[in-house]
Amino acid sequence: RNGRTVKALFGELFVPLVASEAGVPLVESLDLSLAGRYEKYSDFGSTTNPKVALIWSPVPTLTLQSSYGTSFRAPTLIDK
Repeated sequence: RNGRTVKALFGELFVPLVASEAGVPLVESLDLSLAGRYEKYSDFGSTTNPKVALIWSPVPTLTLQSSYGTSFRAPTLIDK
């Protein structure tokens, strides 16, 4: 058999933590982004990879983002 079947599931959640209407000094907006991906390979196994990001805007003209995530690349059919 010279093929591979991959089943994948992806989900993402965006959560606004603070809006400009809250009146918090130096916080125009503060948002949290959560994502995850699950993959199952017919010939290799499975992997789960999360991502977390925080998006902060202290003033309307500036946005800073910090994130952490993992990734995975399955070996090619030739490599395995």
